[in-house]
Amino acid sequence: VSWSDDGCLLHWKAPKGKGWENEAYKYVVYRFGPDEEIDLDNPTKIVAITYQPALRLNYNGGETKYTYVVTALDRMSNESVGKKKKIRL
Repeated sequence: VSWSDDGCLLHWKAPKGKGWENEAYKYVVYRFGPDEEIDLDNPTKIVAITYQPALRLNYNGGETKYTYVVTALDRMSNESVGKKKKIRL
């Protein structure tokens, strides 16, 4: 996570695949509130699907702590295990 005058940037390193067919093709970013259970089977929690290993987040005054989970999709849309990060926005 990095901060700038225009908000917060959530960024991550692309995972390495065992071959071109297993490389990350795009990413799914989920957001969960402070008391929400992390459930990657709930599509309403998806805030973005991106081809870039970064996403600009809206800053809301630092009042709420959200948990973001990022997963990678390969070219066949197989989803990886998620990595999570807590951010106060």
